[in-house]
Parts: sequence; structure tokens; C-alpha cells
Amino acid sequence: MPHLNALELHGFRGIREGKLEGLADANILVGRNNSGKTTVLEALARLGSRMAQWTGLTPILGREPAQPWLAARNESSSNAAELWYRGGQKAAFQVKAQMAGGSLEWTVPHLADPQSGHVQVQEGSYQDCAAVLHAAGSFRPADAANRELEARLWEAHVLPTRADKPVLDALRDVFGLEVEQLQLPSSGRAILVFPDHSLPLDVFGDGVRSAVRLLLVLAVLRGTLLSIEEPESHQHAGSLRKLARVLCELAWAQDVQLLVSTHSLECVRAFLDAGAELPAQQRPFETALFHLTLDQGCLVARKLSAETTHMLERTGVDPRMLDLYA
Repeated sequence: MPHLNALELHGFRGIREGKLEGLADANILVGRNNSGKTTVLEALARLGSRMAQWTGLTPILGREPAQPWLAARNESSSNAAELWYRGGQKAAFQVKAQMAGGSLEWTVPHLADPQSGHVQVQEGSYQDCAAVLHAAGSFRPADAANRELEARLWEAHVLPTRADKPVLDALRDVFGLEVEQLQLPSSGRAILVFPDHSLPLDVFGDGVRSAVRLLLVLAVLRGTLLSIEEPESHQHAGSLRKLARVLCELAWAQDVQLLVSTHSLECVRAFLDAGAELPAQQRPFETALFHLTLDQGCLVARKLSAETTHMLERTGVDPRMLDLYA
């Protein structure tokens, strides 16, 4: 399945123009507040929602890819989005996605009429691009307490494929929990079953709840993208390292490309190390760090390999603060 190679934005939210190129299997986005990290993930999610609407394909997670972003911004339509305003002039809103199987762009010329937007396939297969983007998933910190996730996924995706198995393995590995089963009874309240007792998922700490729901989302996705915002939320440093390894292993098995935004150096290290530790199969699992800066609407994304990031750290340079050294 083709993966996203590049994402280009014009006139979206606070980004007048910018591009991420050379995207890897797992991509970690860092940068100061208001540097464009969340905007990049949201633009990708909104493009996925438009692909689902235009093709009529049903999003796998039972919600539009853009839904978590709409809730966060108190918006009701995945069509509407703030455009870039400068000097009273309104720019066109445009998102371009480039993949190995082709490329496409979504343009909305007027904010007042978002339905006037159109998708144009520049090359390759429309079906290939749509198949990847319409099923894109996202996970935000608020999803740690989102009981609707397992309710949507359980019968349609978890039970038929036993997608609960990697979740159970991860609970044992990451948190040392001797859990035997994950169940969703008619009450709709997920239950963790242990050898001699059972407990509702929601009585556990935020770290366990977040990991269970994030892993369930990843376990049902195949051949698409998953955006994860601040996976370090709720996680101890030790569990974060193990969780990053499990996420990379599962993403590799499911052919899912990861885009991770974070403010945590521990999170950066965890994902870069996890990618390096994966055994090479048909090809290596590539991880990359993207440092984002945003100046007067111009987004600059500097790509660093895992090796370069580790080298910078050894010389005392914090890769989250590259703007101080530019």
C-alpha cells in the first residue's frame, strides 16, 4: 500500500505555505507552540474526511478522520476551515498529498462556499490515494477517556480479526498486567479479565486507558496512516519507551504509517530507538524527526534522521530547539 511521501499546505489555519518532504514509516514532529505541528495533523485528517465523502467509503474507525479536530475547535463541518488572511486578501485553501502510488490536491477557493472545493488527481491512481487517506486514523490525548472508541470498533473490527490480541500482549509487556482477556459486554463498558478477578477499564489509570484505546485503534487499521498527538500524555518514561516499541512493531505489521507530534524529548528518543531496534524484514523501518518552525505563515520543516538526531544529542544539542542554532 502506498505511503505518504510529502504533504504540502497553502492557506490552511495559520500556515500560509509549507511542505513536509521525505516522510518515513514513523515521523516525529517537534517544535515550539504554534509551530504548525497540530495544523499538519489536522490538515491530513481533513483531507481524509474529504476523501471519504467524495468516494462514499466508510471510515474504519466509525468517525470521520477530522472529527477529533472538529470537536477540539468547536466546529460542526469538516468542510469549513480558517483560511490564511493577509492584508485583507483571502488565499485559497489547498492541501496536496504525494504518495508512491500517485498524488492529489484538494482546493477550496472560497471559505464562504466550502462545497466549491474539488479534488484533482495529478498522477497515479485516485483509488490508491483514496484507499489510504479515507481510512486514516487519529488519536488525541482526550481519546484516553473516549469510551466510544471500543464501542465503535468491537463487533465490526476487533472480534472478527482478534485485534484485541496485540492489545493484551502490550498490557503484559508495557505495564506488567497479567490480563487474560479484554471484553466488551452489553453494558458497553470494557472489562479487563485477570486470572482471579475482573475490572472495568475505566477504573485504571490514564496511562493504561490511553494505551488500550490507542492500541485498539492501531490494531484495526491496515495500509493507512495514524496521527498520534502527544503520546507521552499519561505515560511514565519507562512505559513510554515500551509503548513506543509496541506501536512501531504493530504499525510495521499492519503497514500503517505513523505521524507523531510531541513536546517531549523522552518521546522523541523512545520512537527513534524503537524504530532502530525493529528487526529488518523486507526493508528497514525508517524513523525521522521533523523540526517545525512557523514565521509569518511560512512553515519550514527540517528533517533529521535518527542517526543525526542522536549525534546532535551527543554534542549537547536539543533537537527540539533547532531554531536556536539556525
